[in-house]
Amino acid sequence: MIKAVKAEWPAAWVFHPLGGMYQKPGIPDLLMCVEGRFVGIELKNPHPGESDEAARERTTPLQRKCIREINASGGVARTAITVEEAVAVVRHAVSRRATPDSGEKWERHA
Repeated sequence: MIKAVKAEWPAAWVFHPLGGMYQKPGIPDLLMCVEGRFVGIELKNPHPGESDEAARERTTPLQRKCIREINASGGVARTAITVEEAVAVVRHAVSRRATPDSGEKWERHA
């Protein structure tokens, strides 16, 4: 997923936290800054015979809380199960335009 993001946005900053006892629980698997937008993606791989929806349902309550907090603060966070889905989340994030009262001055880069 990191390679796919970097292929489309070479200047993207991408971080994969390893987790551990000193990390806040629920942090997404990938943290990125792409064209000025903060993106968090929680990765879930379907187990053999598991549906995509069941894989998404394995997102823990703490992970869902962190995703909600990122979205509420103006970033974009989602759970993704495929590379294409993760790239679509990043595309959504960079395509968001500033609202007139947000104070932001950037526009979408084509």
